[in-house]
Amino acid sequence: MKVIYEKEISAIKDWLQRTNAQLSTGALPAFLQTDCWRIQNDLQTISTNIQYEYPFYGHELLEIKNRLFSAPQPPYGMMLLNAAAFGELL
Repeated sequence: MKVIYEKEISAIKDWLQRTNAQLSTGALPAFLQTDCWRIQNDLQTISTNIQYEYPFYGHELLEIKNRLFSAPQPPYGMMLLNAAAFGELL
């Protein structure tokens, strides 16, 4: 069975693996805002599509999406990863 949000799940999985590999080096990676928006949009799409069948996980994904990144001051177009929210997502 092919799900309509399979592309988003694959993109999130790849991003999680790459980011987890970076975190294992001890560095907290920073991301471009456009990359963060893409990840957040993918999480939004997945959350919307699973909301009816898995309401708990749909709600949790939205909460994680909102906490996953934060902007440093001043932002300069970069976003910092919230490691705790990343761990919840992983």
